[in-house]
Amino acid sequence: MSGHAVNCQRIKMRDAEEIYNEIEHKLHKVNPDWPISAIGSLFKKDLDAETGDIDIAIVYNVSRTGSTEKEMLAEKLNEILGDNIAEINLNTTPKILSIGYKHNDIIAQVDFMLVKSIAWAKWRFQSPDLKNGESKYKADPKVFLMQYMYSALPLNMPVEYFEDGVTVKTKYKYTLNQEGLWIQKLNYEGKRGKPVKNPIREVYKFISDNPYKVTEYLFPLYDSDPDYDENTFHCVEKLWNTFHQQYKYESDRDYVYAVEKRFYEEYINNPRSECQLDPNDFPCRFYKG
Repeated sequence: MSGHAVNCQRIKMRDAEEIYNEIEHKLHKVNPDWPISAIGSLFKKDLDAETGDIDIAIVYNVSRTGSTEKEMLAEKLNEILGDNIAEINLNTTPKILSIGYKHNDIIAQVDFMLVKSIAWAKWRFQSPDLKNGESKYKADPKVFLMQYMYSALPLNMPVEYFEDGVTVKTKYKYTLNQEGLWIQKLNYEGKRGKPVKNPIREVYKFISDNPYKVTEYLFPLYDSDPDYDENTFHCVEKLWNTFHQQYKYESDRDYVYAVEKRFYEEYINNPRSECQLDPNDFPCRFYKG
């Protein structure tokens, strides 16, 4: 959320690490087995570097009629961390809530991401070791690139057309989200039976939240072992290079073009992006020649 969800201030990484350790200690004091983990660049940047927020993945699957998981987690956090909480924002973003956490003379934004698997969250949002120069960029562009790569993967499922035989009525695609890899159904038929520009998205099938199994869908020619996944998915530069090594044949043109075009136009050239990427770090094979 980059420090915009609550009234807070940018903080040093040394304070961010202290805050995370403090929160983890308090939650584990209540429940030693409570799955929780720092994600993003926490513990990956120099102590004097600044950050806008602290990202924490947390599992909270208790259900109660009439309440959402976020509302229930907010109640629990207020119960445990109440003296340190200056503000709670449930956000409009699904599965994320933010708090303003009082620490010494500062208030820091802490974003809790509700997940079903800590292992999955740590893999998907793994940040490069910025302390040792593993990458020029944080995890954000890598996460976007992964989503593009999976959503553009060819899927051997039938496409249904309207009567003109050209306009798509329903189709399917892979979707990578906070919970794992899915197949999603896109329905382009409006209420009156006419095509609409923005499809209704429906969950069709859950594939997996096992990082190694999901990796095989993207890079089937590589062995999916822990070292390979750790190395490839650490940073956007390595992911980009591995992608181009895997899909290097003319028969891959349509897929590679689709990924390059979307990543380049929507992320590298997007003025709204908070993380400006250097186009020279991401040469295109088909989109720009």
